[in-house]
Amino acid sequence: MPCFVLKCQNNPEEIFLVREEPRVETAVCRSHHELLAEGAEWTFDPESRRIIMGNDLLGTGEYVVSTRPMSIQWNRADPPGVKRLNLEVRRRGSGTSERLELVLSDDARDGIRSLLGD
Repeated sequence: MPCFVLKCQNNPEEIFLVREEPRVETAVCRSHHELLAEGAEWTFDPESRRIIMGNDLLGTGEYVVSTRPMSIQWNRADPPGVKRLNLEVRRRGSGTSERLELVLSDDARDGIRSLLGD
């Protein structure tokens, strides 16, 4: 069985702890274990039980918020109750950041707030 990092064909030599609770471990090659231990960005696909890292992260379509929200604004042209949340985001697997503006109604903003526990 090869290393459980996506596309790697090396023999696994190390055990990597994916999650503490419930405990999930997977076997990886020494070079990937070193990268993971050094803090390389990764995610885990529970269906395939593969670790996704490096350029393969681009395929996840996930974005990471790079900084605290830059600002919340309102625009006079927007309907009442609409706010614009400006964020700096980075696509997983990419080194470049970009600006993302979310247009939120009061209901959407309240829904996000309740999801986050605020």
